Amino acid sequence: MPEFVNTRDTLGETAAFDALIADTLTELKDNVVSKLGGSALRYRKTLQSVELPSVGIVNNYALADSPGLKSVKLDAATELKDYVFDSDVALETVLIPACTKIGSIAFKGCEVLNTIDLA
Repeated sequence: MPEFVNTRDTLGETAAFDALIADTLTELKDNVVSKLGGSALRYRKTLQSVELPSVGIVNNYALADSPGLKSVKLDAATELKDYVFDSDVALETVLIPACTKIGSIAFKGCEVLNTIDLA
């Protein structure tokens, strides 16, 4: 199977593109994506880690309700909107060194979260 190469800078705005992110995906690393739309990666049951170094703003529920998500690295994210990680019960580590604004209850339901790195 040929490898998929992403050329879109936004996740969560087109159903056709979002369908390419399979429900069996366990790890997402992408240098092209610069925006996570609302609910962009919501309900991804098998997703365990996300590394999106170019994302600036993370919109409402963008990574919510993903029960297997354990780690997220968003190097350029300056803002997390509301409920970004809502009900991510396995989330342990979030690295957001450029973040200056976190919306209300962005981490609601994150039962085992032990590290939020803002430095």
